[in-house]
Amino acid sequence: MGSTTLGSTLRSRAADAPRTARRTMSTASTDPVPIRLNRTGPRTWRAAGLLLAAVVSGCVSAETPADTSPVPPEPEVFAPGVISDDREQYRIAFTPSGDTAYFGAADGFFPQTRDATIYRSIRIGGQWQSPEVAAFSGRNADIDPFITPDGRHLYFSSIRPAEDAGEDAPEGGAGDADGPDGPARVADLWRVSREEGGWGSPERLAISTLGDDLYPSLDADGNLYFANAVPRGEGPDHWRIVVARAAPDGWTDPEPVPGGVNSEDAWAFNPAVSPDGRQMVFTRLNPLEARATGFGELYRSRLDDTGAWTDAVNLGSPVNTGMDEYHPSLSPDGSTLYFVRRDPFSENASGSLYRVDARVLERAASGGG
Repeated sequence: MGSTTLGSTLRSRAADAPRTARRTMSTASTDPVPIRLNRTGPRTWRAAGLLLAAVVSGCVSAETPADTSPVPPEPEVFAPGVISDDREQYRIAFTPSGDTAYFGAADGFFPQTRDATIYRSIRIGGQWQSPEVAAFSGRNADIDPFITPDGRHLYFSSIRPAEDAGEDAPEGGAGDADGPDGPARVADLWRVSREEGGWGSPERLAISTLGDDLYPSLDADGNLYFANAVPRGEGPDHWRIVVARAAPDGWTDPEPVPGGVNSEDAWAFNPAVSPDGRQMVFTRLNPLEARATGFGELYRSRLDDTGAWTDAVNLGSPVNTGMDEYHPSLSPDGSTLYFVRRDPFSENASGSLYRVDARVLERAASGGG
């Protein structure tokens, strides 16, 4: 059999979703996890957003606390042999100091295996150390870590029983609860909060949809962005980016982000939103005839004054190539763009984390990418 592309793999997996990963709406009532930001939190997050804008416009030196070496103008493998090893790598997130990284990794490709683990690596003397399994991970399929700019919360996606949060598993619903066709195997959104001595117990976010909920990102106001799989009859699910607005008791029901991010003809997923909520980098999987370069490609959109997202701009070269590019994230100061690149033409290749100067976002928006 020939090589497997990100697109064909995702489509193959999604084609099975109506039979193996479809969730029925729960009749159980579960209170959402409330947002607990201190008074200075949103202000701090907005300051981080202003710094991000300065970085991508070229007003700040492109050197990130996540890695003290100069940020490269061309994508390069991040921490080769330590973090980027021979396994599949996924989204990376850093604590505010930049000295601790959390990322997903697995022996197999997540869309096929539905399995991954979140790892933790610390930087000592400028060198990243061998990763260890994060304290809250290792028993279930965990992926897509996101750390709030104040460092108090880590959000992630997980396929785990609701009982892990001390709740009753919804009938036919979350995690590994039995559905009409066997184990549901649906990814939900979870959160751990910083406590004295480490992270607390995982909390499941009560935002129910009919498919996988992946790749959480929050802005300064606590609005929660994530990718959601929408059932489409007997065919493949359709991936779109949604937002659940911050509310006093948690979040509103998720709805598709307005504007030019989602498309009926292409999948949109992996949203990475800047702290000020004004910029989004995400992955789009276009139909074959509409692909600018390769398979999964990274795009950038901005929030306009009307509250809608502008038409997405392909980042182009040197980020997008003939390979798969996906799972974007930004360093704490916004100076570095991280993403995963995977060779779709090699049966033995795995996705590796790359980093590049985040000013590629500004060049793409101005047509210089």
